[in-house]
Amino acid sequence: MKKIFLLIILCLILFLCFNQIHRYNIYNGNIIICINNEIEDTVYVEIYLDDRKILSNLLTNGYIHNYKFYPIKVNFGNHKLKFKINNKEYFTKFFSLPIKWIYIGILNDNNNYDIKIKKYYNPIKVL
Repeated sequence: MKKIFLLIILCLILFLCFNQIHRYNIYNGNIIICINNEIEDTVYVEIYLDDRKILSNLLTNGYIHNYKFYPIKVNFGNHKLKFKINNKEYFTKFFSLPIKWIYIGILNDNNNYDIKIKKYYNPIKVL
């Protein structure tokens, strides 16, 4: 009985490891940043990882939801991600051992914009 239990645990660990390797190869990175612009204005976004600039882009919105995906390859460990959206700064920290999806939502809030930052372990389902 103990051998069967250990075999099941080993199979589960192997499945999780191969799942992470598979996602790393498919998404071309272990950190995937998803930016969703839901406001009508153009937004200037800069992204810094551990105080190194990794992205700067103008985001416009021609549709209801405008998703942009940016995969990043980083080393395992603790990291600090800084976002500058129209010269306002937002911070988040994360540990990059499993593949992470970081969602940044730029939402309309009575002619202003509201920023939502969420972290996921599974791919974000985009409709």
